[in-house]
Amino acid sequence: MKTSTLQPFNAAVVAIACTLLVLELDAPETGKLDDLFNMGSNLLAHYNSFSLIYLFWYMHAREIERVDSVSPFIVLLNNFWLLFITFIPFATDWVENFPDQTTPQLIIILDFTACYFLNNWIIKLMIDDNPNVKFSIKTPFRDRIPIYILLIAALINSFFFPILNVLIIFLLTLFFIYWIFKNRKKDLRL
Repeated sequence: MKTSTLQPFNAAVVAIACTLLVLELDAPETGKLDDLFNMGSNLLAHYNSFSLIYLFWYMHAREIERVDSVSPFIVLLNNFWLLFITFIPFATDWVENFPDQTTPQLIIILDFTACYFLNNWIIKLMIDDNPNVKFSIKTPFRDRIPIYILLIAALINSFFFPILNVLIIFLLTLFFIYWIFKNRKKDLRL
């Protein structure tokens, strides 16, 4: 399949997921600043999900644009990746309604983990299929260790202090943002 067909479809599905995420966000009950601060964990959960959707899409899109076409298997994996992306608004709403419960926290962490690993698998297959194309995501294992540590910490933490996962995922988004800015010069050279 031509990536010129796949890229707009990916962007549209991601845009819909972000829209659904925003529609689930409730406004404070009054116009007082205290009510906004009382929504702290909900707002942080919303920020985390929106940021991770964007960051997953960004990492995915910048690599897919380097090739002209992808195999049917990559298209299949891409569709599963989109499925997990579209599940994020549901999982986020569940976490916002039950921030101290294990199951919603576990589901959203598993969803983020699936998005991350599917994205990496798709990129690895594209690298294998296109040895002459320069990709920017050839990240050494040691650079991914903080991501693995944070995901594992969040999975384990889901059983003990689920509400703290909002902070762990916030750290994950900060790491992804740092990683993107760290690699931006390398992206410009490709």
